Amino acid sequence: MTFAICSIFTFIFISGVFLYTVHENPIKLNINLENKLFTFVPQGWAFFTRNPREAQIVIYKKTADNTFEEISQRHSSYKNLFGLKRKASKIMSELQFIKREINDSLYQNTMWSYQEKIYSKVPLELISVKNQMKDQILCGEYIVIYQKAVPWAWSRSLYKIKMPAKIIRLNIQCNDREN
Repeated sequence: MTFAICSIFTFIFISGVFLYTVHENPIKLNINLENKLFTFVPQGWAFFTRNPREAQIVIYKKTADNTFEEISQRHSSYKNLFGLKRKASKIMSELQFIKREINDSLYQNTMWSYQEKIYSKVPLELISVKNQMKDQILCGEYIVIYQKAVPWAWSRSLYKIKMPAKIIRLNIQCNDREN
C-alpha cells in the first residue's frame, strides 16, 4: 500500500515538474504552483537535458604557496552541503561568462589524463580577464581545462588515458577586491 502511494505521488510530482518546465505543451494547468514547485526542484527539467558528451571542465586555483589546487565542482560533496549549497553552480556560471570574453585562439592544446590529473603542458602566458558578475567567487589566478568526455568503453581502463583538451591560464580580476 505504501509503495503504491509513494509511486503515485512520485509520478504526479515528476509530471508537474515536466509540465511546468516545458512551456509550450498541449496540457496547460490553471493552477499557479510554479513558484512552489521550483522551491523544491530549482533546476526543473534541465538536469535531464544535459549532453553527456559535453566537455568536462576542471578548474585549478593558485594558492598562496604557488601551487594549484583543484576546485571541487561536485554538487553532492559535503563542501556543498550535498547539493543544498549552490556554490558549484555559481562558479560554473561565472566561468561561462568569463569564457565568452576570451578568444578561442588563446587556448592551448594539451593532452589530459582524467585519472591522474596529469597534463602535458601548462601555459606560461597569463591571460587577464575581468569578472563582471555580482558577488564574484572566481578572483585570482586559475588554470582551466576543457576536455571532451572519455568514451564510455574506456572509462574503466587500467591505463592512464590521455585525451585531447584545451587549457588556459587566467588572471581573473574582480571589481570589488584585490586578487
